Amino acid sequence: MKALVSGFESFGNNIKNPTKELIHKVQEKKLDGVEIKTALLPVEYDNCFYYLKKEIESFKPDIIISCGLYANRSAISIERLGINIKDTMSEDPIPDNRGYAPTDETIDVMGPDAIFTNLPYRKIVNQLIKKKIPAHISNSAGTYICNNIMYETLNFTRKKGLNTRVGFIHFPADTDMAIENPHMPSLPIEVMLKALVIAIETTARN
Repeated sequence: MKALVSGFESFGNNIKNPTKELIHKVQEKKLDGVEIKTALLPVEYDNCFYYLKKEIESFKPDIIISCGLYANRSAISIERLGINIKDTMSEDPIPDNRGYAPTDETIDVMGPDAIFTNLPYRKIVNQLIKKKIPAHISNSAGTYICNNIMYETLNFTRKKGLNTRVGFIHFPADTDMAIENPHMPSLPIEVMLKALVIAIETTARN
């Protein structure tokens, strides 16, 4: 079984994006029966899926898990759905890394309003909580780049009729980021890595 795991570069005022380190570390893991490939994506509405799509077409994964930073959350968030909108002003008003700041724009004018993940999200959350890792199911991936990549990936596999398991996981800030901002919720990178491995393994088994 093949798993494609993506993370993002840093953006806005964040000194780093822990998902960059996460995908580097998870690629070093030896998971039973799962081959892992990773991709680092730009924080750009119009280009993030372009890079991921190339990896999907060449690697042909059975599982695609995209990872992003949600610095104000204190738990691992397994996103339930992506919505067909890009709207920077609904989030912190931070343009993407090319300066693009769309408002009330659809991602695909012919696409459905929302597409649900087909990851076993409830089982993933249950496994994480069982391992004493704070986690929950989130019903909003926002309207920024994270939602954008989730929706576009789900929409692509839907159009192609693929059986690929696709989903998105939001991670809190890591401890290094909290040193710069002591009021920011955070988790150690080792805990987040453990959570990502559990999510991959749980998906592969279900």
